[in-house]
Amino acid sequence: MSDYQQLFQKYNLVVARNHDLRDQIAIKETQWQKREESFKVTEKLTRELCEQILAMDQKEMNLGKAASWSAVPLKDLILRTKTELNTYRDRQTELLSDLCRKAEDRRLEIESLQEQIVRLKTDPSARGISQEDLKKEIEKEKANQEAQKHVPKKARNGKNVSAVEDDDDVMPCAEQHAIQKQGELEGRAQAMQNSVPATESRKNVQIRKALRRQGMGAVMTEELQKTMDEITEAGWSVIQVIGETGISLFPDFEEAIRKRVPTLTSSRIRTAVTFLTAKDVLKQEKIRLPLRKLVALTKLSVYGQMFYARKFGKEPVPAEMDLIAKEHDNYEHGYGIRDIANAFREHEWFKSVDDACRKNPIRIADGTQYIPDILCRDQNQRAFYFEYEIGLTAQRDFNAKCAKMVSVTETLNFLAPNRQAGDHLEQQVEKWIENRGARSLHGITVRIVSAPQIVHNDPRVDTSYQYVFKPEQNGTKPAINK
Repeated sequence: MSDYQQLFQKYNLVVARNHDLRDQIAIKETQWQKREESFKVTEKLTRELCEQILAMDQKEMNLGKAASWSAVPLKDLILRTKTELNTYRDRQTELLSDLCRKAEDRRLEIESLQEQIVRLKTDPSARGISQEDLKKEIEKEKANQEAQKHVPKKARNGKNVSAVEDDDDVMPCAEQHAIQKQGELEGRAQAMQNSVPATESRKNVQIRKALRRQGMGAVMTEELQKTMDEITEAGWSVIQVIGETGISLFPDFEEAIRKRVPTLTSSRIRTAVTFLTAKDVLKQEKIRLPLRKLVALTKLSVYGQMFYARKFGKEPVPAEMDLIAKEHDNYEHGYGIRDIANAFREHEWFKSVDDACRKNPIRIADGTQYIPDILCRDQNQRAFYFEYEIGLTAQRDFNAKCAKMVSVTETLNFLAPNRQAGDHLEQQVEKWIENRGARSLHGITVRIVSAPQIVHNDPRVDTSYQYVFKPEQNGTKPAINK
């Protein structure tokens, strides 16, 4: 083989190796590109998680005034977040300990009130005693009962132990137990009256089941039976409609009653509701809605449920106001959302309006969920997300909500019950933009308006809103529409 042929052969080998190396480089570049994309997603999610944690610290909230968290190196951001998380856990542990102490104090107070209620229900003569004296008397009886437990059984059954001679003076054990359970249940209802609405406790459910096994309300005091006998036709119509439908808004169940019994006037229905409320058969809660004046929410009390079961032979359905409280933060928030959604449905702006979005939460890339207060879609299936804020959301929770909204939409719509609440929302949005960094909100628009104003204007356009933020263009300064 000549030198030329040898050289040519080596050249071909070099060329082949060069092509092979190029192919390997192309494969590596594709792998690097995928890893880079994965890293960017991980970095974005990590930064968002760190921002949500750091937002719990008021000191860290001031960072956005000079810079944004996006300018902080990822390593430094993680270390800062780790420190804040440890501090937050310590604060939460201390808070939970304090809550446990307060809960124990409240439990003891509730038990005392329950015992007083049982005494007042079963012993009419106790009504002439002051609450303080009644409390002392009950405590004395409990101390005597506790002491009696330590007396030997033979001594308790002996001649030296006094006994009740007349069997008629002793309340049957089953009846006494049922009345005590009624008093406990009523005591819990009274204790929770001024608290944030919540779902019924497990103990309450167990008591209710126990009453159901006995035949709901089978044992009644003479006073309760007297109240039941005093209920008029209009009163029973009110109890029946609320028990069968669960309707809580007064105008709604008044309309339902008028449809069933056309002869009942509005005046008679209102008189019946007043009487039933005074007799503790109904429970009422007055709230303000954005599109109405002061309205009353009504549901059956423990005794109202007992009366319904005895009269109609079945248990009442859950009250609408309890279901709303379970779905939302409180009555005003839940019924306000429903009020606005119904107003939207009266117009042709949207093809669909959904105010029960908890059934179909929107899943976000980081594994969390976003549940809008109201989700509307127009004729082209374009989605519009609305949040109804009554001014009770803490800044860090508001920041977290905005972060979720940005993940699913470029337009954040906030509705307030009035202009004052709208002004408060405007301040919260400013703080969120400062903390998040205006440059990181590319293409984002935030709009704020009061509910009474938006229901008369097209909610799809910017000009219908009082405040319109475009952070990428104007930072924290909104455009203001009078």
